[in-house]
Amino acid sequence: MRKGVFLSSISTLCRTGCILLVLLMLFVVGHPVPSGAAGTKEPTGLQALIDYALQNNQLIKARKAELEATKNRKPWKEAFDDPMLSYIHPVEPVETRRGPQERTLGITQKLPFPGKLRLEGEIVSKEIEVARLLYEMAIRDVVTEVKKLYYELYYLDRAIELEEENRKILAYFKELAMKNYSVDEKALTPLIRAEAKYERAWNMLVMLKERRHTISARLNAILNRPPAEKIDRTEDITPEPVGVSIDVLYEMAKDIEEIRTKENELRKAELSERLSRLVYYPDFTLGLVYTEIGESDMPVEDSGKDALSFMVGINIPLWAEKNRGRVEEQVNRRLSVERKKELVLKEVLNRVRDAYYSMLEKYELIGSYRDELIPMAKESMNIAEAWYENGIGGLGELLETESMWINFRRAYYRTVADYLKYTAELERLTGFNKKEREASLR
Repeated sequence: MRKGVFLSSISTLCRTGCILLVLLMLFVVGHPVPSGAAGTKEPTGLQALIDYALQNNQLIKARKAELEATKNRKPWKEAFDDPMLSYIHPVEPVETRRGPQERTLGITQKLPFPGKLRLEGEIVSKEIEVARLLYEMAIRDVVTEVKKLYYELYYLDRAIELEEENRKILAYFKELAMKNYSVDEKALTPLIRAEAKYERAWNMLVMLKERRHTISARLNAILNRPPAEKIDRTEDITPEPVGVSIDVLYEMAKDIEEIRTKENELRKAELSERLSRLVYYPDFTLGLVYTEIGESDMPVEDSGKDALSFMVGINIPLWAEKNRGRVEEQVNRRLSVERKKELVLKEVLNRVRDAYYSMLEKYELIGSYRDELIPMAKESMNIAEAWYENGIGGLGELLETESMWINFRRAYYRTVADYLKYTAELERLTGFNKKEREASLR
């Protein structure tokens, strides 16, 4: 009897378990994992963010579409115009010796002066090259912007951690000052200073977190993601020197996309000028005309025989003022592009110089903070703590040394972030790290 009850209970539990399992499966099927939840791989490090941006950034996609659209322009620019088919039906028959003309069917083809279509094709080739360079510029600029925003997040993450550390230390000092004040009213001033520094650290922490939300939203916009999408804590970075001289960077800057774009635009302007000068030369029109002839009322030879005619046409470049205006327009466009090319080159070289020397300055500051100022501030704080514990120094001196230690570390991370930003800008202006960028595309 007991055995039957036991088996019945086991059977009931099995059925209940199966029902629960089926309900759980139905719940999972009806509630898929949302985007960004477990199971969805999100970019974390800098290179992952760059790869994600290259796949999803809207500017890159737009420039790629423009490149493909420009490529499609070449075939029809190099081709003849469509032939013209004409049909003439007389309102009243036109009598001829063979009989009345009943209807006429013609076809004509315009033939540009030799060399015009070839120049049109070369102009489009330059437009394609410009579109390709603009596409590469979009990739380059997106990579640079992702790096700069990431480096700003690098600083903010460390600054937030420092402020949280600072608040913990100040909270301890504030509690210590409160105890001192409870036994000695003369300790009111250190208590007020500790309270003020604690509140200032709290305000700084709020400001830094709000700034991080702003920078994260800007980075998400480049990644084509919602503004509130989470971006994890940035990785630790050890700044390395840029082992390239300013003269080498100047030479490399002369071959970046902006300069090559202007060179292709200049070549296009020269070709357009050559094409405009062909306006003084005529285009040709060839055609065939078939005329249907009815039977003549008179007994004539070849009565009703249809006529086939060959037609040659030529346009006359008669209006010299109009044609001269077209040529002068292209001449001035070429001169404009030449001047712009020179301006762009000078501007790029100036920006290279500014970024290079700013980068060197920041790198020297990094060494000063890392090797001198931060160790000195740490040692000063340790000495102030020892003096305070032995009753030699006051709480005020201890607060000042602690604040100096935090501020030097914050300034170090600020300098590292600025140095990395200038490095990224130099990469954009000179392409000295272009191979690394191209490797990220593969």
